[in-house]
Amino acid sequence: MEHLIQQFMDRYLSREEIAYRLPVSIPIGQFWPVMEAARKKSAISLPLKAQNGLPFWFVINKTIEAQCDAVAAVARRSFVFDELSKQAMEEATIDEAVWSSVIEGAFTSKAEAARIIRQNKSPANKSEQMVKNNYQALLYVPGRAPYDFYTKDYKKGLQLYSSGVLIMENCEDLLPDHFRFVRGIVDSQDLSLNISREMLQHNRQLTFIANNLEKKIKNELLDLMKQDREAYEKFYAAFGRQLKYGTVADYGAHKEACQDLLLFWSNKEGKLVSLQAYVDAMAEGQEKIYFAPGESKDRLAKLPQVETLSQKGYDVLLFTEDVDEFIPQTLMKYGEKSFCNVTTDDLGLETEEEKKQTQEKAESLKDVLSFVKEALGEQVKEVRLSNSLGGYPVSLAPDAGMSFEMEKYMKRVNPEFAYTPGRILELNAEHPVFQVMEAAVTADPEKAKDYAKLLYGQALLMADLPLEDPMAYSELVCKLMK
Repeated sequence: MEHLIQQFMDRYLSREEIAYRLPVSIPIGQFWPVMEAARKKSAISLPLKAQNGLPFWFVINKTIEAQCDAVAAVARRSFVFDELSKQAMEEATIDEAVWSSVIEGAFTSKAEAARIIRQNKSPANKSEQMVKNNYQALLYVPGRAPYDFYTKDYKKGLQLYSSGVLIMENCEDLLPDHFRFVRGIVDSQDLSLNISREMLQHNRQLTFIANNLEKKIKNELLDLMKQDREAYEKFYAAFGRQLKYGTVADYGAHKEACQDLLLFWSNKEGKLVSLQAYVDAMAEGQEKIYFAPGESKDRLAKLPQVETLSQKGYDVLLFTEDVDEFIPQTLMKYGEKSFCNVTTDDLGLETEEEKKQTQEKAESLKDVLSFVKEALGEQVKEVRLSNSLGGYPVSLAPDAGMSFEMEKYMKRVNPEFAYTPGRILELNAEHPVFQVMEAAVTADPEKAKDYAKLLYGQALLMADLPLEDPMAYSELVCKLMK
């Protein structure tokens, strides 16, 4: 009896086919209940029920599995996704959408389903919704980042089910990389149980689900930011860096999905703010989004440029993570507002008249500026006047647009190919220290050279750059104090 059950299980024959294959000593009426019970042990139930209220069910036996494996092997080996292949897949997707939705109670036709899918039409009723969006998802964000989250060992993705049967443990195609912190499950009745990985990657339904999930995740995070700011900041502390990486990845291909979720420290507000909140709170006449890159909020808040902007009522975003400075380069603009690095770019605060006055003053102090440049030699590329230093006598600016923070980052990442931009020494002609040095240029040139070296050392320290010779700088300070 057991031998016969196994034999018929492997071939999955009907009652009639089994009846004439049984020995004369075993009647079909006695054997069939046993056969049916054996099949039900490995059966998969369907949501469709019979008149007696019991669900329809089916069994996948070894013969079916072998045939499916054979088809998958051929597909992996020779299936090329040309136009003909895409058409075949499209037809298969339509068939799946039609019959699975009909089972659930939808009223539709294959022609109507094809129109909805091919035209990417938004569902107008429940039946169309079943055709296009026949899935359930349960998603969540962990309270903290896993220990291996920022390593290659971390496996992103959601568990993918078909009618309650697990297809894949980690389906990476369901989640974009910038939302890789999301966990959960997706159950779709429009996917075949034996669909191959290669076919799954090109499945229209899977792509549709993934796009919907991305929009849903973004909207839920935006709602969390608005409704429960404390909870969002807790989430951001764990996964904010991933959102930043997602913004700059693939040359900004996903920036639209991430930019509204980013938070940065506001020097004016003393808290984290979004780019939208920064733009909404911009002072009258402000045309740029100002930011300052560095390692410490406290040090950045004391930069001469930040102080000058604060006095005008302008806010400055303090970038303290290494990925932060790449974000403005990727976004270029937020809305209609461009970004401005206060340490490298023109702040845009001077009027044309003020610029003219600065040029005239620089011309009148040309000898002093040339003297300082000569005293410092190759240490600086240029010496110039600046009106954005506030109450500070000196500042250091990089040449060619690369900030000092970017310079330090490149040296950490790839020291062999790191680039060191030229230094530009900026002087405040209105500061008493400059006036003392100006007088010494004529009265005591040697002391004036010492003043120039001292100011350059101060500029290096203010820019959080190492002194080239700390001992020499210390001796210089002692010398000038005598």
